[in-house]
Amino acid sequence: MEDYKIYKNGKTYDATEEQCNIFRFIQQGYGNAVINAAAGSAKTTTIENAIRYIPTDKKVLFVAFNKDVCEEIKKDISKTNPNATISTFHSLGYSLLLNCLPQNKLEVYEHKYNKYITENIDVLTSYGETASLGRSRSRYMKNIFRLLEYSRYYCVMKINDIKSLIDIYGDIVLIRDEVDVVRKVLIWGQEHLDTIDYTDMTWLPNVLNLITKKIKYKYIFVDEAQDVTIAEERIIEKVKDRSCRLITVGDEKQRINVWCGASAKAFDNFKNAENTQEFSLSTSFRLPKIGEKLIHDTFPNIKIFAADNAIEGKINYNVSLSMVRPYSMVLCRNTMPLINSMLEVMLMNKK
Repeated sequence: MEDYKIYKNGKTYDATEEQCNIFRFIQQGYGNAVINAAAGSAKTTTIENAIRYIPTDKKVLFVAFNKDVCEEIKKDISKTNPNATISTFHSLGYSLLLNCLPQNKLEVYEHKYNKYITENIDVLTSYGETASLGRSRSRYMKNIFRLLEYSRYYCVMKINDIKSLIDIYGDIVLIRDEVDVVRKVLIWGQEHLDTIDYTDMTWLPNVLNLITKKIKYKYIFVDEAQDVTIAEERIIEKVKDRSCRLITVGDEKQRINVWCGASAKAFDNFKNAENTQEFSLSTSFRLPKIGEKLIHDTFPNIKIFAADNAIEGKINYNVSLSMVRPYSMVLCRNTMPLINSMLEVMLMNKK
């Protein structure tokens, strides 16, 4: 059996059995993979190292959730696979736009839609001047802005499909014709490409049906797959080469970006895709052993384990502010107790 290693920050570690299974699948198997990764299980490091087992003549794409992660990963991957592209979803979509649209340059203007809606709302609505809404006008405008974002995250254009988003985001209470206005703005947005905003980068390649042979990959790795939007999922489909292998890693319990379109359907689609195997990363390298016991006692269905060399750890249940040290973190469900605690700590002359 091959002896697989983990390389990170100039150091070498023995791969866990679960990591070995993933590396073996990448090196010797075929098809796609979904990796269910517990919190602190080195999921990004694992798929970063998995690229080492791909022939360097194959085009590889690694999609990370934010730019900082991309920059960190580039340092290591560029040394082992010069054919690997490290990108965010927005950068990937922007590349499709640049390659497929006649414009040589696309100006990014984050307030594109806010400006258009604000200046034209009395024309967009079928009810005449919005000043008649009085105090409700600001909530009416907020509903439009939110539904516009969600419509682009979910790639919906039809009236009923836009309305269905209200069931997902239950705190949206319609005032009058917000859905009709949003549909008009969506049509305007795909026709006016002199400027784009960041959400356009993942939405426009889908609504304009853009695709190019110049941007195709044999292997695609997606980090933090639980936070992928429908638009981003479809971007991945556009850049798959023939017989492409897709490896996604994430944890549905860590889905924290529902507010910006993270879709349970996207992660389920990855899992249910044809020729897809599921793997696990259940060892958490940031979990003390006492934490493992606490989790298993409270949530027996959660499969997460502390590393063999993890510290035992200690939980103090009876604490006071006098125990606060510099750089301690204090958490609370509400704001007011935190303010009172902060003032008390400041009077003790502690950071």
